[in-house]
Amino acid sequence: MPTKVMQARVPRASTRRRNRISTTVRDQIVLDHLKLVKAIAVRVHENLPVHVDLDDLVHAGVLGLFDAANKYNPDKKVVFHSYAKYRIKGAILDSLRQLDWASRDLRKRQKMVEAITRELCDKLKRTPTEAESRRRWAWEWTAGGAWCWNCKPWA
Repeated sequence: MPTKVMQARVPRASTRRRNRISTTVRDQIVLDHLKLVKAIAVRVHENLPVHVDLDDLVHAGVLGLFDAANKYNPDKKVVFHSYAKYRIKGAILDSLRQLDWASRDLRKRQKMVEAITRELCDKLKRTPTEAESRRRWAWEWTAGGAWCWNCKPWA
C-alpha cells in the first residue's frame, strides 16, 4: 500500500520524465555546441600550466555539455547557449579541482608567498633571504610558517 510520501513523489517523477528530451535531440544539441566547448576549454587552458592537456579539458567540457542538455529546462526562458556556457566551464573547473593534489587554501598561500618574493625582488634588486621575507610579513618561524615556505615552486 503506497504511503502519502510515495504518492507525492510519483507526480514529480513522471513530470521529470516528460521534460526529458530524446537521445537523438540531445545528441544533435551536443554536436551543435561542440565549438562552444572547445572555445571555453581553450580559454581556460590559457591560464593553466603547460602540463595540463587541452584534450582533458575538452573531455570534461563535453561531459558538462551532456549534463546541460539533460538538465536544460526551456520553461525557465533562458537560452540554451547561455545555460550551457556555465555548465561547461563548471565541469571543466570541477575536473581540474579533482586532479589537483593541493587545496585551494594551499594554492592561495603559495600565491601569497610568490607575491611577497616578487615584491621584495623588485625592491631589493636581488633574491630576498627567508629572514627578509619573514620580516616583511612579520611571521614567526613556526611549523605553520615553515609549511608555508615549503610551498614555493621548485626553481
